[in-house]
Amino acid sequence: MFANLTTRDRQYLRRYVMEPLLIGKKCLNTACLDSNIIGWVEPDADYPTIPSKAEIPFPGQDNDVMVRKAFADYSKRTLTNDYTLVGALKSQLADNLQNRNIPTQQISTWDTTGVELISPIFDLDNKRPAFQQIQQYLGALNNQDTFLMESVWASTHIHIGFNFDKPEDMPILLLQHLAYILLLHEDLLSKCHPRSRCGIELPNSVPEEPTWDESDDDFDVDAPFPPDPTEDELEKEDEDAVLAWEAQYTGAGNVDSNYWYLHSKLLAQAPSHEHHNIIRDTIFEEHGSIRDLIENLQKPLPNKPGNVHRGYMYNFANLLAMEKNTTSWKSIKPTVEFRQHACTTDTDVIQHWVILLEAIVRKAEEFAAITTHHSTNSTNPAHTYAEQEAGKYPTTYTSSWPYTNMKDFCVDFLNMQEEAGRYWQTRHEQYEDDRPSRKEHIEM
Repeated sequence: MFANLTTRDRQYLRRYVMEPLLIGKKCLNTACLDSNIIGWVEPDADYPTIPSKAEIPFPGQDNDVMVRKAFADYSKRTLTNDYTLVGALKSQLADNLQNRNIPTQQISTWDTTGVELISPIFDLDNKRPAFQQIQQYLGALNNQDTFLMESVWASTHIHIGFNFDKPEDMPILLLQHLAYILLLHEDLLSKCHPRSRCGIELPNSVPEEPTWDESDDDFDVDAPFPPDPTEDELEKEDEDAVLAWEAQYTGAGNVDSNYWYLHSKLLAQAPSHEHHNIIRDTIFEEHGSIRDLIENLQKPLPNKPGNVHRGYMYNFANLLAMEKNTTSWKSIKPTVEFRQHACTTDTDVIQHWVILLEAIVRKAEEFAAITTHHSTNSTNPAHTYAEQEAGKYPTTYTSSWPYTNMKDFCVDFLNMQEEAGRYWQTRHEQYEDDRPSRKEHIEM
């Protein structure tokens, strides 16, 4: 979330509004940092296959400043409106101003708006300079007239890509192993994140009972009505309601559980001791495709045949789109999207998350590269193939499989440094009680 000084009381927060983005662009230019800004990144609804139909230039500016464009250019950083984010509450803005030693009496001269910073593609083998760049860009947007705020309604999305160009070259076995590791450890990983990123859909709350009843002996029907609340009291009441809602927010619909979708399809009626074998046989399908894999990980969109809901912790939809090859007018990123991490303006936190995801993907790559042979004379060769692939995983470690301790998962399984293991174990201990519990879990 981006906070900036306003002039003449103009506080418009819309997709096409460019003022906050132009302020951000000015901050980045002052720091000699190159960027694009786009008010709204979205294809034209009537001409989705013609990118030029969506383009709206900004008067007097080059192509690096656009009111609207069909898609972002990943050659450099792009600053765009996140129109799903409303402005911060007055109390939240006041707290941030106070933390920056800005008098809260000046709050009327500040405004907030939702913005998204999209990073260019970078190589994981050369990630240190990329994180240094992130720090530079975030730092440039923090000065005496602007600063960044985190929001419970936002998140940090990471795309990890794979080196192939054609759908037929898609590393299906690697993706199967990646899905297998993630599914078995989804609960462990989820407990490293705050409640707002747990994705669990909660039942509707029970209405509160009235604080009084006309049948109460102490109720006086002739008593005068209390005075009308003041404007400040009404504002505080509204803010308290929003804060209470934020405290209960789980990210459902934006960071849904892949495991629990698979559970609803395949595991709900099966004995718990069979769950692991069902997951194994579902994921490791010999000669399977990305369509076969994603079928049990992400629900289909009813109004868009062949497409799936993208709002999952682990989103494989870009790979499905690439296999379908129905968007030749734009390149599809051959990536898996990780949507689980909360919004953050801390580069070190982003770095820890990216390094963990890289370690998981490389471990999947490692197991996919192990050669195994299974009997083609078996009455169920596909099942045997699944057993062979799952059999690559450790069964002799003192830790159980799947792992239930984050430090062991990081250090023993992913071969990460002890410091990284301690970091993630600390986060697990910090957030493990934030995730509402479910009655069922994976049993091996």
